[in-house]
Amino acid sequence: MTFAELKAQTSGSPLVLEMVSLTKTIQLLEAKKNSFLRSKRSAIFDIENQENLKQKAQKMVNQLKVDIQIGLLPLKGDKFTFTSDSSQVFTKFSSACDHITNQLSNTVASIALGFHKEKDFKIGTFAGFNLDISAKGNIIQLAISTDGKRKYHFNIDTKANIGRSILSTVNNFIEKMSNHLEHYENRLSDAIDRLEHAHNIANSDFVDGNLLIDSKQRMILLKTEISELGGAEEIKSDLDDAEIFDIAA
Repeated sequence: MTFAELKAQTSGSPLVLEMVSLTKTIQLLEAKKNSFLRSKRSAIFDIENQENLKQKAQKMVNQLKVDIQIGLLPLKGDKFTFTSDSSQVFTKFSSACDHITNQLSNTVASIALGFHKEKDFKIGTFAGFNLDISAKGNIIQLAISTDGKRKYHFNIDTKANIGRSILSTVNNFIEKMSNHLEHYENRLSDAIDRLEHAHNIANSDFVDGNLLIDSKQRMILLKTEISELGGAEEIKSDLDDAEIFDIAA
């Protein structure tokens, strides 16, 4: 028994004891309601976030399925061929790597020294993809696309042979397309599940809402009944003390 309940009981008024108990109930319900409202606000924010993730994952799934159906293959050995943006054809991996490395050498050197300008490069075509490079900040990003619409982006290590890194990145991507598809299908499924969960919370009602309303209405009636009793000042004094100690508890 709390001090407030003990004091209320010794006051000799069951109304006061009920008031103390009801005060505690209302406080607990209000805390639950505030927690529910925070969860609801978070869910509303999460809906937008998960919708964006869902759209991105769906786009990647669609792209990968199309490119897998095209039947793109990594180009190695005697099947290797790279065509530069100036239409120069390379049939040896090392020669193609050297050509790309030379093309990007000034940009890579500037990044290493800590100063450079943002710049975009068209590298050429390889393994069915158009290759484009963007230098932004201290990052070089490779964009590969089959039709200019379906694009995949990769950050390239500037400390390694950049030509080798670019062509190897493309080949590795093709070899692991089925793995990438599975990855993005899982991300899509996860986003859909989270989106459904967020919608359920955002559209839900506080389950104890009616109980909270009834409790507050009962509190009004209790105060009215207590005020109508004889010796109301003495009861009020005990009640004030009981409420103060109950809130502290």
